[in-house]
Amino acid sequence: MAKPSEFAARRRVILLDGGSEAGSLTDHLADISAQFAARGFEAIVIDLKRSGSNAELIGQIQTGLVRFCYGLSGFGSELSVTHANGVSNFWTFARTPYVGIMPDSPVFIPSRHRLASPYVLFFYSDPIHLEIATAIGSPETSRALIGQGGFAPLAPPLPIAARDIAVSYAKAGGDPEEVRATWSNLPPEQRGLIEEVIGACCWKADASIWHVARDVARGRVAEQDMLSDAFCFLVCQCELYVRRARASRAMEELLRFPVHVSGGDWAHLDWSGARARLHARVPLGELRSLFARSKIVLNTMPALRFSTHHRVVEGMLHGAATASDANSWLDEHPTRASYIGFDWSPGSVAAAMDAALSNDAALGEVAERGRTFALEHHDPEIHFDRMLHTIDGFIERAGQPRG
Repeated sequence: MAKPSEFAARRRVILLDGGSEAGSLTDHLADISAQFAARGFEAIVIDLKRSGSNAELIGQIQTGLVRFCYGLSGFGSELSVTHANGVSNFWTFARTPYVGIMPDSPVFIPSRHRLASPYVLFFYSDPIHLEIATAIGSPETSRALIGQGGFAPLAPPLPIAARDIAVSYAKAGGDPEEVRATWSNLPPEQRGLIEEVIGACCWKADASIWHVARDVARGRVAEQDMLSDAFCFLVCQCELYVRRARASRAMEELLRFPVHVSGGDWAHLDWSGARARLHARVPLGELRSLFARSKIVLNTMPALRFSTHHRVVEGMLHGAATASDANSWLDEHPTRASYIGFDWSPGSVAAAMDAALSNDAALGEVAERGRTFALEHHDPEIHFDRMLHTIDGFIERAGQPRG
């Protein structure tokens, strides 16, 4: 590996593409490229699913111009290379820094978080996700907590009264019972554990699915087995069900509102007489334009407790009033005065929307307080520079033995 000072002088970053559905990763990397370009970096996107991409990546690294490589959700972190002595992680073998942004719980793809390499840094936006990754992963790999960032609007926010979309909801959706149907082949004790965890978490504001699952499993599953891929799979099933169940309850209550629903599978709901309108998935750039035209940007969370989803920050930055299921983090940081909170009791989402949309002036005050909070604590430029500072520190340590 080159000396840390040599890496610090390099101005090229490689952004790894090719691992997401419907192009969301490509959209994100376009935004990231612009952020790097604004700071004098040359950002090169390599689609790892394209023929010849491995040779292109190796060629770029061999130029000696690459500072680090970057992948959303850890995409590309598991690349390997076969050599005379066996198989090695690519980044360890090439002695090249890799940075992964990890927005989801490690239970979805635990193998990525188990990766052992002194040349890999993973960023987490949720403290519990970082806790899980640290528990199941290797001390060789660097990890850091990074807050939610966003992307600043291109124009000053419109007043609430001038916005032509009442509510925007960008969500994948899906029938939660389809998830439950996949458990039919699991042993009864595993199905029972999943159902018990869901019962304790699904409609609770501050539930941590990981911690509840461990509490439920204690006495039934050996402590060391609670860090296994098999246990992560069970927790993943709980996560998938809770996400879909919450999204479906919210959407069911929103059908009578003029909601702009972007993308997703909502065929399991009864749309007869609905005022809500379902639109195809739009690229992130267009989605932000919708946020800028929306009075309310709605968020439903996958049982987060000590953080929030990037939709909350994006909505606030774009001057919309953000509505979300409440949790301790939201109530402590932006506070209820700066967002529209609801719990998961039946009818609570509809009641919150009814109250919020009845008074544009009050809604505008919520939006302004939310935007002030987001600019103070989640400013996109500060967030990006903080990330780069952490990466620089990681590069200084990369390759050194860990104590």
